[in-house]
Amino acid sequence: MAEEDEFGDVELDARRRRRERPQRTIIVKEGDAPTHIREKIIEFAQLALDEQIERGGPTKCLAKNVAEMTKSQLDKELGGTWHCIVGSHFGGNVTSDSRTMLNFKVDGTWFLAFRSGPPEKEKPKAPTA
Repeated sequence: MAEEDEFGDVELDARRRRRERPQRTIIVKEGDAPTHIREKIIEFAQLALDEQIERGGPTKCLAKNVAEMTKSQLDKELGGTWHCIVGSHFGGNVTSDSRTMLNFKVDGTWFLAFRSGPPEKEKPKAPTA
């Protein structure tokens, strides 16, 4: 029961942040993710930015923390092994699973999110007697 209450509070807090969120400029540079995945990735990135700004203000918004929070939400909500790179200057050459990569900018912060790695293992079935 406590876990359900805690989850409910987190969801309520996320909805509150979306309402109070400042207007941001979002530019998608490239990506092969379908629209519903793009929207989730961008929303998780904004929630992570909101959380960091709320904790310490815009000057304390660390890219490492934003990337970590975004990655953990993507792992939990979309499954698989997600990677998230956040910063103002970076480059990379990555291999990703098909239809999971998105490179975008939220105000002055660039994000590169993609899923790559072994698929989730299925839970072993209990032997039947």
